[in-house]
Amino acid sequence: MALVLFAAVALAVASVAPGARDPSGALGSFTLGALVAASWVLGYALRTRRDYVAELRDRAARLEAEEGERAARAVVDERLRIARELHDVIGHSISLIAIQSEAAGRSAPRPAGAVGRHRSRYGIMNTAVFVCRGRWACG
Repeated sequence: MALVLFAAVALAVASVAPGARDPSGALGSFTLGALVAASWVLGYALRTRRDYVAELRDRAARLEAEEGERAARAVVDERLRIARELHDVIGHSISLIAIQSEAAGRSAPRPAGAVGRHRSRYGIMNTAVFVCRGRWACG
């Protein structure tokens, strides 16, 4: 800004100096200086406005991207919640099956060779319950 003011003053002094081409005097130099200053102010205002609009566009794009990330994160959280609930329901159902199997095995009369088969089925059911509860790591 100081440079523009200096240029306007230099033009005014040059136009008032003896032997200047423009005979209009101080009024012409003032008009020229005002024209230069007004041009500079207009250019500065346009540049500032352009920068402001560009910053607003960048901010809007950034907010839109953050909103998309937030929505994606919400979808993932909801899927995890559903998976946890499904895991709990399945684990509970398998536990009930194991308990009912054990109760049926103890209350029903069975032939002598059936005891081994029942024990192996019960062991498989207990293993499934442990897996569903997360107490046993699958390799």
